[in-house]
Amino acid sequence: MPIFDPAAHEVRGAAAAAAAVDALRLPEHWRGRGRFTLLLTHFGDGRLFEAVRDAWRADAGRCGRLHVVALEPSATAARGVRTAPPHALSGSPGVELDGPHRLETDGGAIVLTLLRGGDPKRALQAMRTSFDGLVAADPADVERMPVLARRLLPDAPVLIATPADARLSAALARSGFVRPMAVPTMPGWTLAVHAPAWSRTRRWLETDAPGQPASRTDRRAVVVGAGLAGTAVAAALADRGWRVVIVDQAPTVAAGASGNLVGAFHPHLSLDDCALSRLSRAGVAALLRELQRLDAFGAGLAARCGALQLGSDDDASRALQRAAAQLGVPGYAAAVDARQASALAGIELARGGVHLAQAGWVRPAALCARRLSAHAGVAAASAHGGGDVGSIEPMLGVPAARLVRCDDTWRLLDDAGRLLAQAPVVVVACAGRAGPLLASAGAGASGLLDVTGQLTHLPANTAPRVGCVVTAAGYLLPVVEDIVVAGAEYGESRPDAHARNLARVAAMLRPGSSAERAVNALRASPLGGRAASRCATPDRLPVIGAAVDARAASGSTAPRWAMPRMPGLHVVTGLGSRGILWSALAGEVLAARLEDEPDPLDGRLMASIDPARLAGAG
Repeated sequence: MPIFDPAAHEVRGAAAAAAAVDALRLPEHWRGRGRFTLLLTHFGDGRLFEAVRDAWRADAGRCGRLHVVALEPSATAARGVRTAPPHALSGSPGVELDGPHRLETDGGAIVLTLLRGGDPKRALQAMRTSFDGLVAADPADVERMPVLARRLLPDAPVLIATPADARLSAALARSGFVRPMAVPTMPGWTLAVHAPAWSRTRRWLETDAPGQPASRTDRRAVVVGAGLAGTAVAAALADRGWRVVIVDQAPTVAAGASGNLVGAFHPHLSLDDCALSRLSRAGVAALLRELQRLDAFGAGLAARCGALQLGSDDDASRALQRAAAQLGVPGYAAAVDARQASALAGIELARGGVHLAQAGWVRPAALCARRLSAHAGVAAASAHGGGDVGSIEPMLGVPAARLVRCDDTWRLLDDAGRLLAQAPVVVVACAGRAGPLLASAGAGASGLLDVTGQLTHLPANTAPRVGCVVTAAGYLLPVVEDIVVAGAEYGESRPDAHARNLARVAAMLRPGSSAERAVNALRASPLGGRAASRCATPDRLPVIGAAVDARAASGSTAPRWAMPRMPGLHVVTGLGSRGILWSALAGEVLAARLEDEPDPLDGRLMASIDPARLAGAG
């Protein structure tokens, strides 16, 4: 098997992959660093990724976190990396769809991001990250070197599938590459080094505007809010060596809506595959990665039991089934009739719908606590070396009132003006209180909505028991702590909220069935539950990213991505009733931008969650 197959444009076979890793001398480049990001212009058969992974594992001085970004035009070519040895990776059940797809191994210390389908080059441009090395496995990549060079850091090694000659040397020199040389062990390949005449450093979230590169050595952050959003961000940053102080006005973690006994997670389906649907799939994938890292399933904090999404009527059920068929992912969203749905749920249901295999439930308060006390970040940094071990310091029962910028540091103050905490980076993740706190700092955040949700707790010995999440206009969850949770009534708290939740559950059940009779019998019983306020947005999408400078942005006609930002100030809010679904993804998004790692979302979805949309930006 040749090292370079001109027809396939990829490194093939274990021997060729090992030769490529040796030629790049990756250990010399990543040794002692917090992270290293390698770009492969073609994923190929996966052997090159495996060789890079094995070299990282064998190096005692390896970097703390290894990212490999691989371009793959075919949305199906990389299926083998998940489904069969020797290409199996843990922790990342996925969906065969276009766009970024993240897979993890080694406790999350190695992340493979596949850019598949559509135009991977355009996806790469939207990712806005920097690379420490490059394997250009297509001879046509020589023509793309000016574009690829913009993503490479100085001294990045580059392996190119083109013989070294005067023409190649001239082309490389124009893009800032020097010292091209043939690779004896790889006939037809050239090794070069990126040494541009211009200066280039890693970019940070708050300085993403062109011409404002920066780096940060002070890796301290304050996170305001100890619910699902705040704990996810704190854990993601601590995982990367940050020292985080997490502040909350409540005396305990997850005191608000994140303190519900149990909640469901499942993807959203739509006929037009809208941003909400695509973001929900990314949220499910990110959450499952985190739950596996934290061993949440083994600890009883979560269950991947699947979910049945039923329509409110037969037409709505058929629309869901059409959306699942259009998605075209076997086993991910499968149409089921009433009989099949009833068999999956273990009770008689009124109609069919869609079975979502990757759905389930989570105990949110327990997840928040586990992130702070035993999240995978500290363990990963300790085990793999090559980076600082992060930490999270809770500061609970402390109401934060104002944010003040002093030099390069944000100061978090209480009502009396006393200093609570300070750091160069602050993440506001305190749901409905986020708006006033951001406003105190001069950041724009209009349009946030407070919505009250009322859950009903049914006694497990008299309520219908389901084997999976069942949802339509309302929902019914499997038994947790001898309680069956039903919900959810939204809006102002009403005395008939429990009755309305029961009516929603009854509407999902076959009329006259034993399950419906059991629900109707509960109407006469005194029922408990829990009401909590959620922060939502008009477009039902979360707000994740750098806060906009309201004064500087006033009257600006600049596009969202170019709106002026508040240096070091970030926001995660507006998760609505999907805090479980989106919190892990929010942590990944913010950590990626602060660490200059590959984005977990494509450019369109990153724009859809940008805080600029709620700050009067275009």
